[in-house]
Amino acid sequence: MKKEHTILEKFMYLIIVMLAASIALLALSFLYLAIFGLLPSLYGKEEVVSQGPGQLWVLLLLQSALLFVYPCVRLARHLKQPVAGSLGLKKTSWKWIGLAAAAIIAVIPFINMTTQWNEAMHLPQWLSGLEDWLRQTQDASDEGLKELMSVNTVWGFLINLVVVAAAAAFSEEILFRGTLLPLLRDAFTPKQMRENGEQSAAAWHWAIWVMAIVFSAFHMQFFGFVPRMLLGALLGYLFYWTGSIWVPMTAHFLNNALAVCLNYACNLGWLPENFGDEVGTGSQWWMSLVSVLLVALIVRVFVKKPAGRAE
Repeated sequence: MKKEHTILEKFMYLIIVMLAASIALLALSFLYLAIFGLLPSLYGKEEVVSQGPGQLWVLLLLQSALLFVYPCVRLARHLKQPVAGSLGLKKTSWKWIGLAAAAIIAVIPFINMTTQWNEAMHLPQWLSGLEDWLRQTQDASDEGLKELMSVNTVWGFLINLVVVAAAAAFSEEILFRGTLLPLLRDAFTPKQMRENGEQSAAAWHWAIWVMAIVFSAFHMQFFGFVPRMLLGALLGYLFYWTGSIWVPMTAHFLNNALAVCLNYACNLGWLPENFGDEVGTGSQWWMSLVSVLLVALIVRVFVKKPAGRAE
């Protein structure tokens, strides 16, 4: 007889595998630094010399595979479930893929406005020390991102599309929406409904917003927390409305790919610096209102004619 695992057991198994994967990732990172003679710079014995984005590419790929995807696959196998179905890798209509792409493009002005507001936030004076630490943490994170986005070669651009856009979108959606979101949904669903195989719309809403908060917090950027949380919620609802992880994955990829393309164009001088970041802000504030209206219209299509709720 197949053993039924509790939600807590599933969470604990996933956490244990992620901890083991983190240790493996750390060991592989040290090995990589040792092979290329970079350990002295890690301990501050030599001046750190930038090796370009190559190190970050390797680290991000390892993180995507070991820390995000592998634990989810292990959990599915542990539960003796089909891996693809368990992770939400189900076929869907190109209509929903196209609408998701339209939604992620349409929401950009509103996200830019929210980002500008979030970056201008200040904590109370008595929390000034915490604010300084949060800004330093975000600055350190931004430095790595800037190095990744500083490429001006075709190969660098293509690798960024694979690593920053495709691999990140695939792995993060597998973890946050494909695995953690259904677990949270089950946790919020009343026991009687779970036992009867029923779903709770309220449980989905709670799970989507809690996971959006976790998703944003994971990126360790407090002064970009709100816009990333809103994007996380949109991706969660795309999964809820369609039942296929390919839909939010496509939207996530497009969001990252647009950033890669725009930064590459700016690096080559084809576009002015920070092009696109100011759309929907300042004198263009009205574009944020148009953005909200367009997204609302697209959401209405998903809600009125859903492709099938996630199971």
